[in-house]
Amino acid sequence: MKSGFVQGFTALTVVSFFFVMGNLLIQPILTLYMREVGATLLEVGFMLALSSLISTASRIPFGLASKKYGRKTVILFALITQPLSIISLYLVPSPIWFYPVLIFRAIPFAAYWSSATALASELAYGEKKGEMMGRYFTAFGLAMFFAPLLCSFLTDFITYRSIIMITLVFPVISTLIFLQARILRKKNVSFTFQSTESETRKGSVIGSLRRMFNSTNVKVLVFAGVFMSIPQGIFDALFSIHAKESLLFAPSLIALLFTARGGANALIRTPIGKIMDIIGSRKRPLIIAYIFHTLAFLSISLTSNYLFLVVGMILFGLGWGMRAVSGTTFLIENVQVADKDLALSMYVTTFGIGRFFGSIFVGALAPLLNTYDILKIPAVFIFLVIVAMILFAKEEKQAPR
Repeated sequence: MKSGFVQGFTALTVVSFFFVMGNLLIQPILTLYMREVGATLLEVGFMLALSSLISTASRIPFGLASKKYGRKTVILFALITQPLSIISLYLVPSPIWFYPVLIFRAIPFAAYWSSATALASELAYGEKKGEMMGRYFTAFGLAMFFAPLLCSFLTDFITYRSIIMITLVFPVISTLIFLQARILRKKNVSFTFQSTESETRKGSVIGSLRRMFNSTNVKVLVFAGVFMSIPQGIFDALFSIHAKESLLFAPSLIALLFTARGGANALIRTPIGKIMDIIGSRKRPLIIAYIFHTLAFLSISLTSNYLFLVVGMILFGLGWGMRAVSGTTFLIENVQVADKDLALSMYVTTFGIGRFFGSIFVGALAPLLNTYDILKIPAVFIFLVIVAMILFAKEEKQAPR
């Protein structure tokens, strides 16, 4: 059975790679595409904010659906809706249509992330859980490298709309692999909870939330999730436009900056998993990750030199990769098994909340500040996260068993 779980873990990791490729190939050019269609910077900020809000609102319902109907069902729903969202983005005729299309685009990833991560954490086993989760998240990092690299190549030859259509290849591949994975098709491996009276009692939403928030570490991670994602929302809405319109970089060079971030992100994920297992700490890698993020945003906001921007994006990627592995593992170890799906959905919900406010900041501040000044704001939020993590987070696992 152990070998079967390893095969299932490997299959899920590959599925995640192609799923994220389908999500990230257009990320470097998304806001440029929106501008090309006619959206103003103010509209871009509010459109992305609305998308983040809908994504946030759907995370916990998808977590509950995963618990009730099984993770495989929710993952398959995400895999099927992803290509539909890509087609709708391709067909956008005018800026006003970005509002419903970006809302629809947010749904597949909202459904996929928590269910797939919870499933991966169950397929990971024993004392190597940290290392295996590092490998799983490396798939996300590799996609963050190869997607913008491919985007950089394509922007020199075809239009933004054509790149969007090419993206359809990846969700088709991920769906086929998922459907063919043996352990993921076994009827006796449902990857959902048994409905005994004890689990049903434990599985109530209110009871789960109370247990989770009895842990100081969970409270700190929720705070960190929101305040770390505000900078991400600012970056997502603003950076590509800043690089093209203020720094006058070609779209291919902008995509290469995302490639530098993705490469660093991918390279650090497996090693940080191993390091966590060796040193027995989740808190220290998280603090270092936040410091890297601070340095990254300061570098990005203070320079117009391309090489310095590459350095800033590498620091961004290192911090992101370390935070993804150590933060998620830290959370899983501080909640009960029965609460895992809801906890992961709640954790990812904090990302959506932060991105929502980050995008709102861009839309609200665009008429008042230049892009350099707006990009300096994230460092303030990350500093608050560092302080909270140092003062309140505890190394020991706090989930009652």
